[in-house]
Amino acid sequence: MNVSAVILAGGKGTRLSSLSNLPKPLVKVNGAPILESIIYECKRNYIHKFVILLQHGSKEIIDYFGTGAKYGVEIEYIIESSPRGTAGALLDSLESLDESFFIIYADTFFKIDMKKMFKWHCKNEADITCFVHPNSHPYDSDILEINKKSEIVRVFRPGIGETYKNIVNAAIYILKKKSIDFILKKPKSDIAKDLIPAMINRSKKVLGYKSCEYIKDMGTPQRLIQVNEDIMNGIPDLRFKKRKAVFIDRDGTINQHIGYVDKISKLKIFPSSSSAISKINASGMLAILITNQPVIARGELTEYGLEEIHNFLESEIGKKGAYFDEIYFCPHHPDSGFEGEVKALKISCNCRKPAPGMILDAVKEMDIDLENSWVIGDSLRDIDCARNLKIKSVLVLSGETKDKKILDKYCVTKRNLEDAVDYILNFG
Repeated sequence: MNVSAVILAGGKGTRLSSLSNLPKPLVKVNGAPILESIIYECKRNYIHKFVILLQHGSKEIIDYFGTGAKYGVEIEYIIESSPRGTAGALLDSLESLDESFFIIYADTFFKIDMKKMFKWHCKNEADITCFVHPNSHPYDSDILEINKKSEIVRVFRPGIGETYKNIVNAAIYILKKKSIDFILKKPKSDIAKDLIPAMINRSKKVLGYKSCEYIKDMGTPQRLIQVNEDIMNGIPDLRFKKRKAVFIDRDGTINQHIGYVDKISKLKIFPSSSSAISKINASGMLAILITNQPVIARGELTEYGLEEIHNFLESEIGKKGAYFDEIYFCPHHPDSGFEGEVKALKISCNCRKPAPGMILDAVKEMDIDLENSWVIGDSLRDIDCARNLKIKSVLVLSGETKDKKILDKYCVTKRNLEDAVDYILNFG
């Protein structure tokens, strides 16, 4: 992989001032400056050439890192005379960078397969590729609206009461230099707020690369503490192995079972669901929603309507620090005779639980350790889905099924989703 990286390291780190007076790139994560961690991670991914953009604390940073020789890399520094925003600073570095290059913020800790991301960027001939993922604080993040072609069509900060899919800009990019054939006229401009929308408006190919690998902004005291705790627990290194997952049913498990949910007002989320899902997130296991949605085949709800319901669900649990790594749904229903039904969806399929199709799709797409994963649901369909795959399950008694007689070595019963998650994390 012949590619260089530009690191945006000019910020003052004002939000971290209560913990450290050092320039932000020198704030320590796991005992070493965050910028040092970034350089080592890039080097592991065969990136050896860096341009570091500086302003605040530039002398201290240059004195610490020097030419990069002690790391076996090459470092060039560019110092801004006055702040022009992340996009403005980027323009100064273009002559020193390869035709396609990584853009990295110096307040981000990550363990990702950069080679895989770069290969995806090249294969899809993107003008800019943004690393995207769900996170635990979408309400104060840049949300990306992405279509089925992985194209980013909108960048926004959610307003009060606005619902959204939890897909967040993780602030690692790959940019094709020749795609910047225009210069932003604003004296101070930002990559996320100005450059990316400008590229979208100019019909550039702006793509979102979604991954569940570890990447976190450590720009606030609380997030820095969380990153250090995650490192201590080995969570960032989970990218080097198959991930365990908890596959969670929706109706009766996450929200009240009150018949088919065909509008947002019918989705009544249990008070403890967000806490339960956030515990899965914190553990390093994947939280994956799998739900049968025959209302679509019956013609009572469109896929767009289901997306709005799930956006509401993601927004609500996001307010409490929880997220799904992915959502899968089955729109099919084998029985006919419903007014307004969608005939193309009236089929017997391999994704409608208890069939295992949704889980198998997730295993293929997300490199999941199926043998050590779990299913949580409120019906025999959920439990039989787990049995079909010979994996363990928890029946929650908060929804459709109240019968404890189905217990066997693969299944236990618990009162609700949070009790089920606690059991899995403590004894599973």
